[in-house]
Amino acid sequence: MNVSSIMDSVPVHLEKDESKPLISRIIETCRRVYGEEGDLTASKVAGIRELMKGVTKSDLGLNTVSKITEIEYVSVAEEPTFHIAIFLMPKGKRLPLHDHPRMCVLSKVVFGSLTINSYDRLNYDTIDFKAPFPCRPLLTEMEVAGSDPSLTLFPTGGGNLHELEALTDCAILDILAPPYDFDRGRPCNYYRPVPPPSSKHAPVPGGAAAANGPGVHA
Repeated sequence: MNVSSIMDSVPVHLEKDESKPLISRIIETCRRVYGEEGDLTASKVAGIRELMKGVTKSDLGLNTVSKITEIEYVSVAEEPTFHIAIFLMPKGKRLPLHDHPRMCVLSKVVFGSLTINSYDRLNYDTIDFKAPFPCRPLLTEMEVAGSDPSLTLFPTGGGNLHELEALTDCAILDILAPPYDFDRGRPCNYYRPVPPPSSKHAPVPGGAAAANGPGVHA
């Protein structure tokens, strides 16, 4: 080997290789972030949200999707610390009000648009799935489209309870960390509005209540 000729050669310029599929980079980043110790924070998931900004139909193999006729769940990755999935929703369909116990969820509309109503419990110290509980509205009929950044909800804030209604055919990329797991105290519960205990007839402004059990009031 001629060392001198190598040392005298013209410097080589390198750039980051972005050829790896975007969804692969998201999965790798999720493995790193969700594998770390400590609570999840906005700063910890910022890198994942940044990658999600660029997700398109082609990244998820949805180029051939033209008409959606029913709500579909498509699994992208299932690991012990997180699940990544796609929800396909036809216009006019809704995902009923539900929660994400002790979970952080990142949601990105890939195409189409929908509205979101979301709520937070007033008290997350003790979570009882069998009795009505007070909550506060966070988002009311908020419209979200593919051009908008991902939404983030945390175990005790950000709208941990929410419902979605499709304004057009749409696709949503969801990252749930940790994933739902009934045996580990993370079941998916559904809710409906109920009046607060002090009133039998007054409507609940933005209230929520358990449909697979007791209800919730605002």
